[in-house]
Amino acid sequence: MTGFTPFSGNSAAEVQKSIENVNGIIEFPKKTFSQNAKNIVIHLLKCNPKERLGFGLNGSDEVKRHPWFETCDWDGMLNKAIQPPLVPTVYHEGDTGNFDSYDELETQPKASQRDLDLFDEW
Repeated sequence: MTGFTPFSGNSAAEVQKSIENVNGIIEFPKKTFSQNAKNIVIHLLKCNPKERLGFGLNGSDEVKRHPWFETCDWDGMLNKAIQPPLVPTVYHEGDTGNFDSYDELETQPKASQRDLDLFDEW
């Protein structure tokens, strides 16, 4: 919806803490979110999975019927009859040119000597 995650942090652990500490309160950007947009986000991010939009018997159909998607032509998408708003240029199977660059993944914690000893003869 905005291109940004509602959760932030300088590391994966900080982002996880941000998610865990949301306490049902989500801050939305000023003026850019319609009531339907806020409503679907709130209902998709319910802490209790059983309360989330799409959890029930109707599953994804419940999500697709939400007012935020009222202009969405689901059948047209299914039949590939809709022109996407962006068709990226891809030069080869491993082309990552359409993705942002980022630093390598965080280093993993070092194994203790005790843990390393378990695999000595393996």
